[in-house]
Amino acid sequence: MAKILVFNDTTRYRHYGCDLVMNSLHRNLRERGHRSQSVHWVGTGVSKRFDAIVRAHRDADAIVVNGEGVIHHDRKHALELANLAGRAKDAGLPAHLVNAALFENSPALYRALSRYDSVFVRDGESRAAARSHGIEAHEVPDLSFDAVAHLGLAPVPRSGLLVTDHVDPGATRRLREVAQTLGGRWRPLMRGPVIPHAWVRLLGARRFLRDVARSEWVLSGRFHAVTLCIATRTPFLAISSNTRKIEALLLDVFGNADRLLPAIPDAEALRARRATIPFTPQEHEALDAYLRTGTVRTRAMFDRLLD
Repeated sequence: MAKILVFNDTTRYRHYGCDLVMNSLHRNLRERGHRSQSVHWVGTGVSKRFDAIVRAHRDADAIVVNGEGVIHHDRKHALELANLAGRAKDAGLPAHLVNAALFENSPALYRALSRYDSVFVRDGESRAAARSHGIEAHEVPDLSFDAVAHLGLAPVPRSGLLVTDHVDPGATRRLREVAQTLGGRWRPLMRGPVIPHAWVRLLGARRFLRDVARSEWVLSGRFHAVTLCIATRTPFLAISSNTRKIEALLLDVFGNADRLLPAIPDAEALRARRATIPFTPQEHEALDAYLRTGTVRTRAMFDRLLD
């Protein structure tokens, strides 16, 4: 049994997608007989604290870093996560990066990432970026897919439109206005204040997931709202986020980004497009293939992670 220190726990982002990701990460490690413990949270500095964390866990066998949605544009936090590989090596610990999305980073950041013992990214564009810098990255879908599969929700009747929020507050306000105009349900992906108990967070995420699964279609600017739509086979239209993460996901699943809108449309434009929103037979086939292979890749990643 290995003791794993988990860095960049994203539950402090306070939204259901991150709750599902962290549930999947810890559950899969524990199902394979390992002890996992979150020792660092997203948005908090780690460079000055890393040595103290390692000293407090002298029995640790490895570190696993959740790269979820934060390693882009050479942000300070992205650079800190990249540098964790070298810090772990200096401390004699193997380091693994999982669930990463890599967009618009410098060669220096990729050099730091190359020191990880293994790198797993969640989309093809991130894999291509890593490989262009000599990193042998492996592509595994976002861990929210695994969490949804594990929950095993039964099919429910669908009705109505569900609209969620966007990372940009201005876009969130406009999406809420669209929901009101169209008579749709408004349900932000963001949840309330920090909830200390993982089982309570999972309960909230499950309720949100059920709301997605019972919707006739979804309009969202959130990456994880799109993953939940795909996982529950719920038709959707998406608005681009702060990176190409939604575009990259759609290309991986469908081979195109036709369900991505360049901007938030008005209600009339959405009404005009209503007939095109249900999935086509070809899209259903693409969904089945992506989810099937994704399950295989996720299991393989965790099986080999600490070999």
